[in-house]
Amino acid sequence: MGDLANAMRDLSSARQHKPRHSLVLFNMATICSQQRLFPEALECFNAAMEAGSEDDALLNNRAVVKAILGDFAGALSDLEKAVELYPSTGFVHFNRGNVLVKLENFTEAEKSYTCALRLQPGDLLTLQARGRTHAAMGEKEKALNDFRLAINLAAEDRFQRSR
Repeated sequence: MGDLANAMRDLSSARQHKPRHSLVLFNMATICSQQRLFPEALECFNAAMEAGSEDDALLNNRAVVKAILGDFAGALSDLEKAVELYPSTGFVHFNRGNVLVKLENFTEAEKSYTCALRLQPGDLLTLQARGRTHAAMGEKEKALNDFRLAINLAAEDRFQRSR
């Protein structure tokens, strides 16, 4: 708990000094997100973008905060830009799929999850998300295949860790 208290104190102090360095702003946004202070996190992510940062983590994390706040179009815009700039980042494709599901664009969501799986083969969360997307599209056999694969991979992982 001491680390959290220190982080919050440092965050408060940093805010008073109105930092302009993108890494400081990114870290402030991350702390705000962890504390579920999403409007403040978005403010810090926006400031980090204004300070000249535009990496995959910043675009992705800002998109997640936007989605939490209900701005799915804004979240998708950030994720589209992240995919364009950093096409080999699996978690960006995964989160793009999540936002597309919220927008009920299941066909594009399935494509994003498939791309994420090419970049991160065997990712259980992505397999489960793609399975739910297939189910929403009425593709029951494809959904079952994804869920079976996820179950098998999870069982294999548990077995390997028990050795």
